[in-house]
Amino acid sequence: MKILENIKNMSGKTFVGIILLYLGLLLFVRDSGVYVAQWLTSWSLILLAGGIFTGIRSAFSKPGPYLMILFGTYFLAESILDEVGSVLDLPMFPVIIIAAGIYFMVRKPAVKAAHD
Repeated sequence: MKILENIKNMSGKTFVGIILLYLGLLLFVRDSGVYVAQWLTSWSLILLAGGIFTGIRSAFSKPGPYLMILFGTYFLAESILDEVGSVLDLPMFPVIIIAAGIYFMVRKPAVKAAHD
């Protein structure tokens, strides 16, 4: 897939530039009087995008991108539900922390390649 190859080859500076361009354009549109949903400019969306970017670049071989995606998704869903009038009443954050702890305990250790 051409898009995934482009993301793998993209530098971190380019990714940060894209995020800043996105935020700047959204803030400009919002300041112009057009309604922009609050969650479109939230830190949780940036966390989610960063997790996806980092995961694609590392082929999802490390747990960091999974955690970024997990937390970003949780807080983004909470923001979206708050904006539409619902409240996330379930104690999801502790459940996510427990699931992450279980994942770290039961995952197989990474096999390190021997250097010649």
